[in-house]
Amino acid sequence: MRVDYINGKIVCVADDWNALTNRERDFLRDCYWSAIWTNFNADGHLEMGDRSSARSYVRAFSTMILSAEKNGILLPEKVRELKDFYSELSKEEYEKAERQREAERRKQMWKIRKENGCGTCNHLCKTGDSDFKCKYSGDMLNAMFYDEYNPITRVYEMFHETGVPNEHCKDYVSERQTKVY
Repeated sequence: MRVDYINGKIVCVADDWNALTNRERDFLRDCYWSAIWTNFNADGHLEMGDRSSARSYVRAFSTMILSAEKNGILLPEKVRELKDFYSELSKEEYEKAERQREAERRKQMWKIRKENGCGTCNHLCKTGDSDFKCKYSGDMLNAMFYDEYNPITRVYEMFHETGVPNEHCKDYVSERQTKVY
């Protein structure tokens, strides 16, 4: 038995599937738990199934390579090349997902900051009665009222005053900035 690359597909080839050695059966058993081989094609070869992501391809190829080395099964160099290709693709997928999560987090932070004002921001400076300044941008801010529980006095303050963030805020996100490429 051997693994081969035929017609753009990774396939497992055996002359007689009923006369496999124990090591070949162990190889197929290891691959079974990762669902690497899905069905037989018209030529009687086991085909590698399609995966939903590059990460799952890397996992499948890694399992296949480790099991083949352990059980003495021949692998074409194309398997390692595909593993390396999907490893790079997986890194790109991960980085893109991270950028999307970061964009979503920034969007959520800006939404919270717009609704609740600058009350919890370290850059807010109260300069007078209803006068607020942002130390980050240097802008004078408008004032707004919001509800807040004060744990020190144990009082729910209905008319707590704070600054209103503007487009110079460190958390500011426009719709243009949240698009991820």
